Formats: sequence, structure tokens, C-alpha cells
Amino acid sequence: MKTRKIIAEALNNLLETSEEPICILLKGEWGIGKTYFIKNQFCPSPQTFECIYLPLSDKKDLEDVQKSLLTKIAFSTEDGHEFIKVALETLGNIFPKFAGINPILEYISTKLIARSAGKKAAKKKLVVVFDEIERIPENLKSSELLSFFSYLKEQLSLRLILIM
Repeated sequence: MKTRKIIAEALNNLLETSEEPICILLKGEWGIGKTYFIKNQFCPSPQTFECIYLPLSDKKDLEDVQKSLLTKIAFSTEDGHEFIKVALETLGNIFPKFAGINPILEYISTKLIARSAGKKAAKKKLVVVFDEIERIPENLKSSELLSFFSYLKEQLSLRLILIM
């Protein structure tokens, strides 16, 4: 129990003091409590950031991951109502321009996530936790997923925690 508290404090400190976007990998044997720790001890604790938890083992493809992330952000963050408003405005502006869902998701995710991640827009820093990375389905290519993580970190300045 004491070790978990030390790890939670270290994670909090690292995420709070980092001026740059950061990606942290939590790796360990199956069943040692990584997910339990994040969901029950780390994310619920009072801090200056907001946790969005997203398991990946049930996602069909990258589009499914993007949709799930947008939904979680829209309905879980302090800025959620603003997200929904911006999403509806964005959809109204771009639906005539695009036929497919991927460009729409890309456009909305760029606008909405950047808005939440931005220092002026967000009351708290956003931390996205991706779990079950080692159990992703075959349709969800690891190279696409890693590119998406890189995009979230480098382009949208999000803080990420990856659990394996």
C-alpha cells in the first residue's frame, strides 16, 4: 500500500511539473494491479489534472479509439458542455465538405482536444490513460496506434499514460 502511494505521488509530481507534453508507460506482469491502481488510486485523487481512462482491448480500429476518446472527453471533462457545443458547430460547418467519418473525426478531434489541452482553455490539464495496449485486436494496428499517441502528445500537447 505504501509503495502505491509513493508511485501515485511520483506520477502526480511528474505530470504536474512537466511543462512539455509527456508520455508515461506503466508496464508490469498481468494481474499485479496496474489498472486497479490507475482507476482506484491515481485518477480519483485530488490533483491539478483530469484523467480520461480508455481501455483498448474492445476497440475495433483506430476510428473506434478516436470516437471513444472524443466521447469520453465530451462527457467527462469540466469543459464537456463547451465540447458538445463546439462539436455541433463544427459538424454543421464541415458536413457539406466531407463525405467520410475519418476526416470529420480528425477535424473535430483536432479542434476539441486542442481546446481542452490548451493552457488557456482548460481549467485542469488533461491526462489520457490508454489501457490494455498488449491486448489490442488485430484490426487495430499497433503502428497506427503509436502514431495516434504521438499525434496526441506532439500536436495536441496531451499528457498520456500507457498501460501494458
